[in-house]
Amino acid sequence: MYRIATLWKTRLEPLLKRHGLTATGFHVLVTLRQAGPAHSLTTGELAALDLVTCSGMTTRADKLEQQRLIVRERDDHDRRIIHLRLTEHGLDLVDHLLAHYRACEQRLLATLDADEQRTLSKLLGSMEHSLRHDGQTLVPHVRCDGRD
Repeated sequence: MYRIATLWKTRLEPLLKRHGLTATGFHVLVTLRQAGPAHSLTTGELAALDLVTCSGMTTRADKLEQQRLIVRERDDHDRRIIHLRLTEHGLDLVDHLLAHYRACEQRLLATLDADEQRTLSKLLGSMEHSLRHDGQTLVPHVRCDGRD
């Protein structure tokens, strides 16, 4: 699995690099894109989804904000909470990159017949479920909103 993930990342890196992104930055943009019509999540929500610390997410957000792909917005009800939201430029870029990503994914999946694709999907779903629900966390939950 690690070798496949590494090969996949190697295929995507040149495209991302042309747009000044890393795989981790791209993942943040994709996660925000999938977060509903507001394209916004809190720093803590993103950190939990990416299994990184709050400081790790802040570093990622800093880079994306410098590139004008996201903006930080304070929560209206609790100023300690920071929301990260895609800018129009960020939304356009992630949509462009996702089109290429999906095309690469389709080419890879085309090497499998329909039954193999269904089996792979089922197996990967089972593995993801197992990892998400095994009771062990890779990164301890840390609040990013300044509340104790």
